[in-house]
Amino acid sequence: MLNANGEILIGACYIDNENTRKKQELSYQKMGITVITDAKDSFTATKERFWSQRFTKGKINSYFEFVKKEKISFTPLDPYNYAMQIRIKK
Repeated sequence: MLNANGEILIGACYIDNENTRKKQELSYQKMGITVITDAKDSFTATKERFWSQRFTKGKINSYFEFVKKEKISFTPLDPYNYAMQIRIKK
C-alpha cells in the first residue's frame, strides 16, 4: 500500500526463525490442519492449502534489490521476534 508520505507499507510479516515456524505449525495443528512442510522451509504449508511465508531482512532486501537498503526499515511488532512491519520509502 502506498501511503500519503510516499511509502510502501507492508503491514505484518512473519519473521523467519525457528520459534515462529513452531508457532505457525502449532496454530495449524490446533485447528486440525495438516502441516506438510518442515524446518528447512521458509514457509509453513498445509495439506488443506493454507500457507504462511516467513521473511528475513536479507530476503526482503533481495526482493527489493532495486531499492537502497537505507530506504527500507523494519519495525518489530512484538517482543517475541515473531512479526515485523516493513516500510519502503521512495
